[in-house]
Amino acid sequence: MMKCPSCRHTNLAGADTCEKCGQELTSVNIYLPKSELEATLIQEPVTKLKPRPALMATPETSIYNVAHTITMNKSSVLVVEAQKLLGIVTERDILYKAMSEGLDMDKTPIKQIMTQDPETICSDDSIACALHIMSVGGFRNVPVLEGEKPVYVVTIWDILRYIAESTD
Repeated sequence: MMKCPSCRHTNLAGADTCEKCGQELTSVNIYLPKSELEATLIQEPVTKLKPRPALMATPETSIYNVAHTITMNKSSVLVVEAQKLLGIVTERDILYKAMSEGLDMDKTPIKQIMTQDPETICSDDSIACALHIMSVGGFRNVPVLEGEKPVYVVTIWDILRYIAESTD
């Protein structure tokens, strides 16, 4: 990680510009990984995590059906229409938005509780990039796109498993 000299925002190591203020960072410093693992996380694409194909639902799918899918697959669900990503639903959305508000889970469409326009990464982005997005955004799931099409969801558990297997 490196801090922008102008706004002190923490940016992903190797970023050309600050994602907050746009300050040019290429002349600030050159980041050198401190370990082999860190170098691997910076260099390897998220596809090395072997993420499972994304589970998908339409915006009109009931909360109950999506909750069942999440429970059976232990995964989040992407909300997609015409192969365009509209949102993501996790167990936290079910718990904090649907259940705490007492919504009728059989009749309420998932579009009412989904996280709209989630942060995404591309399949060739690094594992460090995914980890950075999760850390800054405070979430555990990041949709992975190939072009505009959602194909995977990388989870913090995918990254932890990769790190554990890399340090054996």
